[in-house]
Amino acid sequence: VVKIDMGFLRKNQDTERGKTILQTIITLSKQLGMNVVTEGVETEEQLRFLTQMGCDIIQGYYFSKPIPVEQFEANYMA
Repeated sequence: VVKIDMGFLRKNQDTERGKTILQTIITLSKQLGMNVVTEGVETEEQLRFLTQMGCDIIQGYYFSKPIPVEQFEANYMA
């Protein structure tokens, strides 16, 4: 599994370069038969972008702030 931090797309002067880096990492990982997890996703735009690129698992505040295991299990493991 390859885990990517969304720091590549944080607001900076070169977002296009960050997108190119992300696409290259995801493509290479897929060619090597590896799953890709991206963390730090905060917006619907980032979610859409990563989904289109083929990212397997997406984590971040867009879905939920960090919560205790017990609360996660109560909310999502029914």
